[in-house]
Amino acid sequence: LKSIVQPNVVVVKKHNATSGGHRSSQERRLVQCSAVEQRAEVLVDKGTTPSRAELLNKLEAVHARIMYLQKENRMLYDALKVVSESEDPMDLVFVAAEVAPWTKTGGLGDVMGALPVALANRGHRVMVVTPKYLLTDQSEEAYKAGGVKDTGVTKRLDMLNGHFHDVGFHHVHKDNVDWVFVDHISYHRRGTPYGNSHGPYLDNLQRFAILSLAACEAPLLLNIGGYRHENKPGAPYGQNVVFIANDYHTGLLPVYLAARFKPFGVYTKANCVLTLHNMGFQGTFPPSSFSQLGLPGEWYNQLDWVDPADTSRKPTINLLKAAIVMADLLIAVSQNYAWEISYGD
Repeated sequence: LKSIVQPNVVVVKKHNATSGGHRSSQERRLVQCSAVEQRAEVLVDKGTTPSRAELLNKLEAVHARIMYLQKENRMLYDALKVVSESEDPMDLVFVAAEVAPWTKTGGLGDVMGALPVALANRGHRVMVVTPKYLLTDQSEEAYKAGGVKDTGVTKRLDMLNGHFHDVGFHHVHKDNVDWVFVDHISYHRRGTPYGNSHGPYLDNLQRFAILSLAACEAPLLLNIGGYRHENKPGAPYGQNVVFIANDYHTGLLPVYLAARFKPFGVYTKANCVLTLHNMGFQGTFPPSSFSQLGLPGEWYNQLDWVDPADTSRKPTINLLKAAIVMADLLIAVSQNYAWEISYGD
C-alpha cells in the first residue's frame, strides 16, 4: 500500500490473505502445473490440434507468465508486510455498493465485510462507506439492532446542472472499523441494491454517483475519527486518506477527487486505489447521461468509451474505464483474477 504514493502504477496482484504467507516451492509448483493443465485443456476444447513443439512453446509461455506474476506478487506482499508492521498506520476509506452483513449479493459484499476488519486489526484506521439500503420492510430495524445511528450530519451535493441531492450519514463503530451508511431516498427501494423484478433501476448511474460524491465528503464532515483510539467521537479523518474504490459502482470516486476537490486544495495528498472484483460489469451508460454526474465538461474524455466488440461503434460513457484511467493504483481481488484479466483470452 505504500506504493500508492507513486501514481500511475498499473495492475498488480493483491496477496491472498487466506494463504498464510508465501507458498512453499512445492505449492508454487502445484499452482504452476495446474495452470499449465488448464491451458492445455483450453487448447483441446477449442478443437485445435497443435504439434508437440507448438504445445510446448505455448506451455513455456504460460509458465513464464506464472513466474512473472509470482515475482510481482512477492514484491507486493513484502510491501504490505512492511506497512502492516509500520509504526505509522494509514487512514483507509473503502467505498462499495454492498457490504456484508448488511448487504450482500456476491463476493464483493463478503470482501467488504472482512478485509476492512483485517486491516483495522493491523493498526490502520479504517472507514467503510456504503449506501443505507432499505431493501425489505425489516431493513430499518436491522440497522438499529446493529447499533447504526444517525450522525445528524447532512450534505447537499451539487450536481452542477441545477440539481442537488441531500444525503445523510449514519454510523456504527464495530470490529475497530467505522461503518458509514449514506442515506438517500433512491436507496429506499424493495429489491436488490441494483434493481428489482422489473430489471436494473434506470437511475443507477445517479445512485452510484451520489455514493461516490458522498464518500468524498465523509472523511471531511464526520466526527468519528476518535473511535479507533477510544477517544470518541473525535475529529474527522481529514484529507490525508487513501480511498479504495471497488468495481464500477464507485468508479467515479477517483474522478471526483481529481475534478471536484484537488483543484481547490482539498485531498491534495490523498490517493485512490481501484480494486477489481468483476470486470464483466463495467457501468456503461448513454453519453447524454454525463450531465447527471456533476462533472465539468472537460472531464468527459475520461469516461468516453466505445466497446471494441461493438460493430456499430456506439459511443458510451464507462465508469470502470474512468476509474482505471484515474486511479493511482489498480489491484485485483485475487491472484487468479489478476492473471485472468491480464492475460486471459
